[in-house]
Parts: sequence; structure tokens; C-alpha cells
Amino acid sequence: MSESTGTAEAQAQVPGGRIVGLDMLRGLAILWVVVFHLWIDIKLVALPPADYYHTAFHRVSSGDWGRVGTSIIDAVSRIGFQGVPVFMMLSGLSLYLSASRRGSVAPLLPWYYARLRRLLVPYWAGFFILLLGACVVAALQVWLDGHSFAYQYHHGVTAAAWNVIDISWDDALVSLALVPRVLRDRWFGVYPNALWFVVVLVQYYLLFPFLRVLLDRIGPAWFAGGALIFTIAAKALLIWWFGALLLGSAPRYDGGVAFFRIDDFAIGMAIGYMLVHRRHVLAEYTTTAFDIACLAFLGLLLQAGGTLIDDRQGYVNALAAPMVVSGLTLLVLPLIVKAPGRIEANAAARVLAWTGTISYAVLIVNEPMRLFASLLRVHHLPDPAWWVFLVAIYVPATVLAAWPFAIVTGLIPAPRRGWPRRRRAPEPAVSAGIA
Repeated sequence: MSESTGTAEAQAQVPGGRIVGLDMLRGLAILWVVVFHLWIDIKLVALPPADYYHTAFHRVSSGDWGRVGTSIIDAVSRIGFQGVPVFMMLSGLSLYLSASRRGSVAPLLPWYYARLRRLLVPYWAGFFILLLGACVVAALQVWLDGHSFAYQYHHGVTAAAWNVIDISWDDALVSLALVPRVLRDRWFGVYPNALWFVVVLVQYYLLFPFLRVLLDRIGPAWFAGGALIFTIAAKALLIWWFGALLLGSAPRYDGGVAFFRIDDFAIGMAIGYMLVHRRHVLAEYTTTAFDIACLAFLGLLLQAGGTLIDDRQGYVNALAAPMVVSGLTLLVLPLIVKAPGRIEANAAARVLAWTGTISYAVLIVNEPMRLFASLLRVHHLPDPAWWVFLVAIYVPATVLAAWPFAIVTGLIPAPRRGWPRRRRAPEPAVSAGIA
């Protein structure tokens, strides 16, 4: 199949060449990540994910039905960080589709400038919004508890109720420069710490033109398979050097250096290649009910199996993240490949897809929102009121606030009039989703 024919097939799935399923997946992933941050802020201490799976299984097997629901919520929320590799996979997919639509190979420097600008300008703007939010919370703390503004800024602004953030000048410089995050352990988690993945995306963007040439030359099977093997070997090397993926500097390398986690992005690129050049092959194995059931079963098996592995299993832990990425990819693949239908026409799906178009902005805006949620928690908002706040105010307000932020920072064009969904959707490559 020629590239032009494959591109036409991919563009024909939806008006304007946009795959609505990608936006829906971005929306699901971003809400999963937001829930994970909320859950961590409430729990303060998180056990390994496998422990929550075992607790849920024990309560089901023992008939403790009154607490089964809580266990399931804990288990699902604890692994919300897995929304990030979904983003990375969708980024590789969207970048390949976007590059294929252009046809000719774009000059490197203009391509880098356009991509990095769309990634870093919102990131920098988000840092200053977080800083402003910290100052507002400090001022509220002065009004509520007294002391000086300086005291409250350094001691009274928290995330997760008791985790004081206290952004220093050094932290600000490290955060704004971004690259230093991967140079020292302490710098990797500087605020906004939920945006640690941006330094990985920068590396992916820099690598993409060269990875695309390799993918087009060797094909998607060798490319994705090689990336998985490379990632497993790199993680095993970290385990050998540091003793475990959570010891010493291993988390910084494992989380912040692309070579130790390239599988998610590479798998996305491989799917993008298939959508452009061999979409009929993907459709053949992802359209019938039996196909979807088999993919779901295998995907859940890999995802759950990878989630149950941790540092307690030694070198086996090198398989955990690749298994999770592979499992999640199989789970979402039918939605990526399917032609638009009744699902996309559903009102809830449209809202989810709209959230997906501003997913990057949602995660940025979520950071200062966490400070205000923590302020309420510190001042002992009653539990019923706290959960009403989270469900009815916090999450909707975060998503709605992300829309003007996405417009102002250039992630999406400003709507001319009416509700945003009436506007023609932007290309995947220029949406506010991580692409």
C-alpha cells in the first residue's frame, strides 16, 4: 500500500482527519492521572500497587463485601500513573500520523521549534500559575492562621496536606530550565512535580525524526519489538547497578531518561505506521466482538501481570512497565482503529473527547488546584463535604479552567463563537493533548 493511500485511509476515519478515539483516550488517561494525584494527596503514603490488588482479592474471597468497593477504588486509583505511558504511546502515534499527512520530510530545525514551543510555553506558563497559586494560598493562610506572608509561603503552602512545597529560587531555575531535572535526584521532583514527564517528551521529540526513518526502514514489528527488548535490557541494567528500580538514582533514570522507557513511544509510532500503511491489517484483528474480547483479555492479563510485579521480584521487575504498556495498548487498540459510530455520538463521549483535546492543559492547571484542595484538607473540611468538593467542584473546575489556559498558551485556536465542540477540531498534531 502506498503512503498516500494509507494516509487517505487514516484521514477518512473522521472529518478533518481527526481520530476521535485518540481524544477520548487522552481524556480517560488525563482523568485517571488527576484521580491518582488526588488519591495520593489524600492517602499521603502509597503501598506498592500489588498490595491493593491483594487486599481487594482477599476481601472478595472472605466475603467482606462492605469494603470491596473501597478496595477497588484504591486499586484503580493507585495505578493512575499508568495514564502517563498511555499519553506517551498516543504521542508517538499522533506524531507519526501528523508527519505522514505532511508527506515530505520537514526541515529539522523548524519542526523542532514548532514542537518544543507548543510543549514548553504552556509548561513555563504553568510554573508561574503554580507560583501564583502558592502565593494566594499563603495569603489565605495568613488570614486563617496568622503569621507573616513569608512564614506561610515557606511553611504553610502544601500539597497532600502535610507536604510543604516551598519553591525556592534554585527550584524555580531548575524547573524553568527543565533539563536539570534529569541531572540530580533532588531536582527530578521539583515543582511542578506532576510535569516530570515533559523532560521525557522533549527527548522523544528530539529522537522522533530519526526513529521515524528507522521505523520506515525496518517495519513496525521489528521496531516495536526491538524497543521492548531495549527497554527491558535498560531496566535490567539499572537493577544491576542500583539494586532495584526504586533505589538510589534509579527512579530518575527510569522515569526521566528516554532510553530507559522508549517502549511506550515506539509502540505508538508503530501503531501510527500501521494506520497509515496497513490499516486493513489492524482492522482485520480489531473489529469483531471476538477480536475485541481476545484483545481485552490479553491486555488485562499483561497489564495486571505487570502491575503485580515490583522491586520485590528483583530482575523480573524489568518486565513490569513493558508488560503494562503492552497490555494497555491492546486494551485501547480497538477504539483507535474503529470507524466513528454510536460511541462518538454519545454526549458523554463528546465531553470526554473534548477533555482529551486539552489534556496537557488539564494536567498543568491541576497543579495549583491541588494546593487549594490541600488547604481545605488542612482546615479539616468534613469528609462528606470533602468528597462533594472533589466530585462536583474540583475535577470539573480543573477541566473548565484548562480550556482558556489552552487558548491563551496557543495549544488550540480560540473558538470563534458558541460551545467549543461546534468548532472544527484541530489536527492531532496541534491539539492540547500530548502529541
